[in-house]
Amino acid sequence: MRWWTRTSTDASRQAAGLYCICGLAGLVAMIPAGADGPRLAAVSLTMLVSAAIIAALPWSTWQPSASLAIVYPSLALIGVSSDVGLIPPRAYGLFFVLAFAWIGLHQPKGTAFKILPCAIVAYAVPLLVTHATPALDLRALGLAMATCLLVAETIARARDDVAVAAQRTARVAQGFRTVARTSALLRQLDRDGVLDAVSDGVMELGYDGVNLAIIDPITDTFEAAHARGIATTFPGRRYPVADGLTGLVRDRGDVVVVDDYQTARHSIEAIRRSGVRLAIGVPVLQNGTLAGVLVASSLRVQKIGLDDVEVLRVLADVAGAALETAEETQAHAHAAHTDELTGLPNRREATQMFGHVRAGDSLALLDLDHFGRVNETHGHAGGDEVLRGFGAHLLTTLRDNDRVARYGGEEFVVVLPNCNLPAATRIIARLMQSWRATAPVTTFSAGLACHQDGRTVEQTLAEADAALYDAKRAGRDTIGPVVDTRITSSSAS
Repeated sequence: MRWWTRTSTDASRQAAGLYCICGLAGLVAMIPAGADGPRLAAVSLTMLVSAAIIAALPWSTWQPSASLAIVYPSLALIGVSSDVGLIPPRAYGLFFVLAFAWIGLHQPKGTAFKILPCAIVAYAVPLLVTHATPALDLRALGLAMATCLLVAETIARARDDVAVAAQRTARVAQGFRTVARTSALLRQLDRDGVLDAVSDGVMELGYDGVNLAIIDPITDTFEAAHARGIATTFPGRRYPVADGLTGLVRDRGDVVVVDDYQTARHSIEAIRRSGVRLAIGVPVLQNGTLAGVLVASSLRVQKIGLDDVEVLRVLADVAGAALETAEETQAHAHAAHTDELTGLPNRREATQMFGHVRAGDSLALLDLDHFGRVNETHGHAGGDEVLRGFGAHLLTTLRDNDRVARYGGEEFVVVLPNCNLPAATRIIARLMQSWRATAPVTTFSAGLACHQDGRTVEQTLAEADAALYDAKRAGRDTIGPVVDTRITSSSAS
């Protein structure tokens, strides 16, 4: 339904109602009218027929200005009604005021001034032609027309103010409904889902485009993400943060409203070509730092109120909260699967690693020798330092596709993908040799097993554990099944 439908229909119904009332009043006045009865009847019937015609016309398909066609015959009928005695002389001017009140209710501001010349003619001509009593009084004419203008413009301005207030209230209400909906999504820990909902919410407020300019602090650039509407036409590349609206928001540290992006000094040419006129940038903060800018855009220049800005500010806060929640969730997930002391994956992560073990992969269990003596001699702080050093040595020495985790205490597990037992032995022997070269406080022993089809990872791990025990019984600082690591190392080289 077009926006003018309700206004045109209401205006025509009110006019038809007024015509009908006046026509019926004329028919009632016919009874004592005497010689003027036929003329009064003609005017009354004209009004009733006009009411029927007005009510039957398809006003809902026409714009509001079409209803102005009702005004001109109405002014003429006021003069004729006065001439036949339907309107008392003292109430003559009041009917013109009533007509202008109708104009104020249904037409834009300023329309009364356009109708004024016709109203003056309609007021004066019947009095001059019929030599009515009282005669035309220019002071009365001026007072009547001034009153008409005052009534029409006052009503029109009040109506517009109410409409603007209602529209603003509706926008604010819509905005906070969106805020409530997107805030509820924060509980789902779905960053992209929340940011998409923020963008959709901005579009629901009546803007033509929206995007989140997500800032990369490392490269000091941003890209338009979660775009909707005209923002989807922006080129998909990164821009320096110093450019465009994002740079202005960062420099000012607050909301920036660009009334006409086409003429703005800091606009980006590629974005300007999309036809953006109004652009609003709202800072999105993550832990107090600018993480991005929520940009709402429109293809037309329009007035933005404080309420509009506040709704966008709250939506930007929701976006910032989503970024913070995602970061915290990622940090918690990392902490839940990472050994705090060595930075290696922990036993929980090792269990997940075992789920990816395939036939032909080897498992190695590594255990620092006499670690209890290390703690007794160097204290627990010294023991922690040995564990950290050993973890770092594993990361720098093992192959890129090997996976390692701290399995518990001074024990570590290594998964060697697509590596049979002889190859795994050579790899661990090189690791053992390079660890000795660091003059460590203590050595380590290792147990190896190669995973086979038809076996569980737990069975392979138990075999590696038995091999580790074999190495410990053989005197430590060796690999189980027990081999001569010096021979293996030299043959590997």
